[in-house]
Amino acid sequence: MPVPEFDVDGLLPPGTHACDFAELLDVFGFTNRRKQLIQNAQKVVTEVRKTWGHPIYLDGSFVTRVPKPGDLDLVLDLRACTEEERSAAFYFWLKQRGQWSAKWSIHFQIDLPSNEECFIESFKKVGPKTALRLGVGPERPKGILVLS
Repeated sequence: MPVPEFDVDGLLPPGTHACDFAELLDVFGFTNRRKQLIQNAQKVVTEVRKTWGHPIYLDGSFVTRVPKPGDLDLVLDLRACTEEERSAAFYFWLKQRGQWSAKWSIHFQIDLPSNEECFIESFKKVGPKTALRLGVGPERPKGILVLS
């Protein structure tokens, strides 16, 4: 099913919407900044998927109509992983997250069973910075993307 259109406030309708990189580029690559973030995300996802086949979610102001998002948020969903995968992922995250943020503007997180606050669930609400940029209330329900 294709990614739905933005609502009048520039948000995706609530829910989790699947897409691949071709659709991501088609729907969200409407500025040069966005195209660059998508290319960077593809590099990160390729690297992550060498080890983990778990779902990867996208969010932040990138998943809105904001023309120049500061970064692109990715979350690797490891809530259903083994203890061994969890340890390896945590080490990988510590090693890569700062580099990917600085080099490619990719904010990479992992969701583990022990996280008190699930990143993926928090992504389903508008954050304070995005709320200010779009002129909407914070905590408003909105849609997120999962890579297929």
